[in-house]
Amino acid sequence: MISMAPQGAPTLLRDVPGSNPADVVSWFLPGLLERPAVGTSCCATTAEALIASELSLVPGIVDIAIDTTTGWISVRIDPEATTATDVADALSDVGYGPDRSVLPDDVAASR
Repeated sequence: MISMAPQGAPTLLRDVPGSNPADVVSWFLPGLLERPAVGTSCCATTAEALIASELSLVPGIVDIAIDTTTGWISVRIDPEATTATDVADALSDVGYGPDRSVLPDDVAASR
């Protein structure tokens, strides 16, 4: 399932009732803000569509929330099938590597 957060602060999956924080990774993707669309004219696609397509190939992805207005992605994983590193590598492969120096708590503090 892919969900897009409404305008404003990102809705991180760890904030959703029933989410196990150990199974959720949330990152700031500066590329989402810098390149919200990829390609030109008829071959263009949105960043979230590209990211969702790439992550659909990673086994163990349970849910994805992408907030293009703030540049945050939150991914719920099955830790027996994949790791946070696998997700980060897949994001980097399509040019939207996470900035691990920005933490979700940094966003929570600015809400």
